[in-house]
Amino acid sequence: MKTPTVDFARVEDRHRAIHDRLRNWSRWVVVHPHAGVHPMFKNYRSHAWQWHTPEHRETCDTLDAQWLERLVAKLPSRHRDAVRWAYVYRYTPAIACRELGLSYDGLFKHLRDGRQMLMVMVD
Repeated sequence: MKTPTVDFARVEDRHRAIHDRLRNWSRWVVVHPHAGVHPMFKNYRSHAWQWHTPEHRETCDTLDAQWLERLVAKLPSRHRDAVRWAYVYRYTPAIACRELGLSYDGLFKHLRDGRQMLMVMVD
């Protein structure tokens, strides 16, 4: 028997505004794993950038992102972790479900409820 899949990219219409703000927040909260560069090459700078066309990225409203980070930190722990998983970490849902002790439906519910809580906190 095939289990129904959950579309974690689905955003309800009433959550569009907070979703856009959370996407801005996720551009501000950048998580880089430790690269482990050898000390000899720590200060090395490649000049390969001059041969590539520049990337144009969306701008980030840093003040709004910092304010939203404070609000996300005030969420209950599972809701906070679900929101951070969806917007910042973006690893597979199976790992997030295992870490939070939730099913796929439970993870989606916590994500949706976290967005709703943030909407209430913003207003």
